[in-house]
Amino acid sequence: MKKLFAFIIISSALMVQAQDEKKDFKKNSIEAYLGFCHFLDQPLNRWYILVPAPSHIVAKGRDQIMPLHIGLNYKRRLTDLTALRFSAFMYYQRYPSPIELLQIHTREYYIFSAGYQYSFVDKNKISLSALLDLNYRIGYEFFYYSIWGWEADIENIPVSDVGLTAGYKFEYKLPFNFLLFQETSYSRYIFRYSKGVDANGKIIRSSPNTLTIKLGLGYMF
Repeated sequence: MKKLFAFIIISSALMVQAQDEKKDFKKNSIEAYLGFCHFLDQPLNRWYILVPAPSHIVAKGRDQIMPLHIGLNYKRRLTDLTALRFSAFMYYQRYPSPIELLQIHTREYYIFSAGYQYSFVDKNKISLSALLDLNYRIGYEFFYYSIWGWEADIENIPVSDVGLTAGYKFEYKLPFNFLLFQETSYSRYIFRYSKGVDANGKIIRSSPNTLTIKLGLGYMF
């Protein structure tokens, strides 16, 4: 009789705990982030935060300029470990002088992605996930077309690229359903369309490969 009574108490406690966990399970999250490193851009048109600029750039007086890279994520959890994610962000990079003919002057992209997230580590406060996204990048790349004395004509290349992204994401849960996250991802743009690129191929477009590190804050609901 005592064993039966103990079994009933333990079973009831487990059921209450399971209900509480189910009640606390948040299916949705909205996240805002800032990209603070963006590697693997073409030579002379790249920037660094964690390592020094190449010596030949420093010798020419080409100071590195940090790009503006901000975005939003929406995540919908399917199970405890899996989720669908949708992202939209803007990437703006202006490059410093000296002015050079056919030199990229500014890059301005809007990137939209849809993907899948799988958590292979999921503890009380932390989680570590693998990411796989499909990206669509649209925007412009501006370059110096001709130079006359102190003046330069600037033309633009419409950009329309499709690619894949793979990476990982670390999340740390904060009180009141907030979370901090750090995401590192590698993107490869497979289909690249650039209307009006110079016939001689002298204009150097952005690299089809990028490695990006992001920091962000999210809210679960």
